[in-house]
Amino acid sequence: ISLLKTSRTSCAAGSFFFRFSDAIAACQSATEAKTNGQLCLQADGSVKRADPHSAFAQMVVPEPEEDPEEELRRLREARKAQLRNEETWKKQGHGSLRELKDEKEFLQII
Repeated sequence: ISLLKTSRTSCAAGSFFFRFSDAIAACQSATEAKTNGQLCLQADGSVKRADPHSAFAQMVVPEPEEDPEEELRRLREARKAQLRNEETWKKQGHGSLRELKDEKEFLQII
């Protein structure tokens, strides 16, 4: 209320500054409440209220069972085998198209 009685320029600047600082304080308190009060799932299946940025710092992360490089190598080998199989089929005449003139030619091919 006292800000409204001052001059127009100081009132505008003062009220803006006052509102901005209130907004900053509200955002900071909301952020603190949010990070300090989140529910975090624990390794044993229980749930506790904690900061999510630090709640998992002590957890042990299991190692992946298979190395990603080994998995890629295995997939490449499987794809190569599939392509070799397709090559064999194509050499035997499978997987190719050709146009037939009539039904007699179809019966001769079969």
